[in-house]
Amino acid sequence: MILAASENFWHFRVLMNPRLTLRKKWFPRSLAIKLKEFYNDFKAGKRPVMLLMTPPQHGKSLTVIDFIAWCVGHDPELRA
Repeated sequence: MILAASENFWHFRVLMNPRLTLRKKWFPRSLAIKLKEFYNDFKAGKRPVMLLMTPPQHGKSLTVIDFIAWCVGHDPELRA
């Protein structure tokens, strides 16, 4: 699971937040996939833009915090 978490943002989220009910909901998984695509495009130099517009209590803030941690884990010198 730890090796998968280093390559897959969704597995990283589940590993970092085991008590959250992430596995049962489609939105956090879908958002994790889109953020991984965003990261791949960013690293390819495409300068992507993503807006997160969902109702309150859908986990946007925690997802972004986990995403930043995952990105910095891949590239500690990362700059926007």
